[in-house]
Amino acid sequence: MKEFYTKPIIKKEEESFDFEIFENKIIDNPDNLRELSKKLQGVYNHRPDPEDFMGVEKKTMKKEHLLECYTKEEIDSDLKYVENKKAWIEEQNSSKGLREKENIDKMFAYSEMMQAMVIDLINKGWFKNCKAIMTSEYDDYCNGVDSVIKNKTGDFFSASFDLVVFSQDCKRLYEKLNKEWNNTRSGKLVNVKYFEDPDDHKKQSIMAPKFVVGATIKDLELLAKGYLDNDQKSLQQNPLKFFIIDQIEKQIEEVLDFYEKNIDSKNRNFILEKYNSLYNIIKEIKKEAKNEIANDQEARLAVHEYSKTNIYGAVMKTIESCASSQSKKMEAVEA
Repeated sequence: MKEFYTKPIIKKEEESFDFEIFENKIIDNPDNLRELSKKLQGVYNHRPDPEDFMGVEKKTMKKEHLLECYTKEEIDSDLKYVENKKAWIEEQNSSKGLREKENIDKMFAYSEMMQAMVIDLINKGWFKNCKAIMTSEYDDYCNGVDSVIKNKTGDFFSASFDLVVFSQDCKRLYEKLNKEWNNTRSGKLVNVKYFEDPDDHKKQSIMAPKFVVGATIKDLELLAKGYLDNDQKSLQQNPLKFFIIDQIEKQIEEVLDFYEKNIDSKNRNFILEKYNSLYNIIKEIKKEAKNEIANDQEARLAVHEYSKTNIYGAVMKTIESCASSQSKKMEAVEA
């Protein structure tokens, strides 16, 4: 069974922390962690295992491409990559002071816990007509993809979850967004190498737009409390659901705006088709989510108040700022 903090946990990116934010959290209680682990075990049970892909045909973007199969050598190499990546990160983190390293480990565990809860909640109706899976460790470490979400239309999109600790400092979020923009500007989608369809369990590789989604320690605490209290209403109406939807919608709008302006961009028509399709999907998801709380004044007020918080504004501004930076880069190249 998956348990949080039962083994050394490593963080993928260097970051400094205010140690006080980690004190006296609900999620730091060992009994709570064990209970959350039990409740979220299903998410890990459906995580793709690369060794199960041996001999499976890979799916390619174009039918005329020759079919390839996952080989033992390739899978062993990918597993070795993960092993080496973990060792390298652990070595980097070991140079930190004990207190800082402990908090780096906690931050990574918080992020993983958030991923598991959001994936579980999407599968329980957060995103109507969608299903989500946690990605393999290889796709997590190599491609920075934490989950893949499938809509009933057959469209896929992926997400990378990130806990934003300071409302005034979204540097890490900006860096991740900027990295994805470099791919998007080049007409590329993220490749998820080990994907197992949540409906028919077909194993394949897929290409999908990727979104970087931010959340706070407070969001994590409220979700954890909902799980521990078995409070389904608070989980289903949690404002974080709307915050995630808004972040994805904003990133789609920025991509569409970029490609509408840059008519000579690589793979422009392909990207526009993909993102327009997802734009319709996320708007429908948002509409359904709003309908669910239409007659609940308390829930509507909570969502409204969340949208006025500093962290909401900071994250949205970060998304906009990153997109603006990419547009300027394109203008400089064309000049």
